[in-house]
Amino acid sequence: TKAYAAGLIDGEGYIGISHQTSGRAKNSNYQLRVAISMTTKQSVEFMKTYFGGNYYIKPLEEKHKPLFMWAVSGDNASQILRLILPYLQVKKQQALLAIKFRDEWQSQKDRGRKRCRPEVIEAREIIYKQMRILNKKGG
Repeated sequence: TKAYAAGLIDGEGYIGISHQTSGRAKNSNYQLRVAISMTTKQSVEFMKTYFGGNYYIKPLEEKHKPLFMWAVSGDNASQILRLILPYLQVKKQQALLAIKFRDEWQSQKDRGRKRCRPEVIEAREIIYKQMRILNKKGG
């Protein structure tokens, strides 16, 4: 099942880090995310059953099949990537970078503070940009 999950993520999945800024202070928020989107539901339901996470159905235009989506984020995403890492072929570099991001995020948590230190934000931004390069389409 781990090998099957890795194949789904290699073929139909996404491993990435989202970045949002909010508020007048432009607080940065980074989030690790692993997702799969397919027009057949069985594999997506497998991921939900085996790993938990969120399951969505996105209806498209009449001419198109609905899109079945599964996603996890944060610690859950990191734990899943650790489980399937030995089986990943195509997205192994993204998985390694995602795990590094989450490990560093955990070690640099600013408990009880509203804003992160600038060097923490900079470290997260560097990994975020590296992930964007790895995920660039057509590259």
